[in-house]
Amino acid sequence: MKRSTALIRLGSASAPFPAKSGRRGRLALAICASMLISSLCFAQQQTPSPSAPTKITGKAAIEALIGNTMTGSADGTPYFAFYAKNGTVTMKRGGEVSSGKWSINGDDLCEEYPDDEDESCYKLELDGTAGVMTDEDGTPYKIEILPGNPEKL
Repeated sequence: MKRSTALIRLGSASAPFPAKSGRRGRLALAICASMLISSLCFAQQQTPSPSAPTKITGKAAIEALIGNTMTGSADGTPYFAFYAKNGTVTMKRGGEVSSGKWSINGDDLCEEYPDDEDESCYKLELDGTAGVMTDEDGTPYKIEILPGNPEKL
């Protein structure tokens, strides 16, 4: 038995579709249209979430730090350092609090404290809120970025 096909128009596009009459034909057409619309909607929702961790380095990582607090451990002592937008850094390590200046030199984060004659620069790499700060000698330090200034520095 030879089955005939008719041209059915969906919007402005047309495609060959087996000609069926009655309720079954309309149901098949509705299911196909529904599947097509669903797949198009799903395809548009496949964009990455803005909160998904992404690895950033250099200036982008430094900009993510500004206005937030870096925490980690130096020589076994935990520290918190708040990087203000005005270029000051305030660090609490143990019971001591000290303030200095931060700056960007190329892709490096540089800090200078009054009680230290030398400026120290670091490479910064962040993956979400976790990261690594590497000093000029290549020594890496694990860090975490906390939102805002939770230590009120």
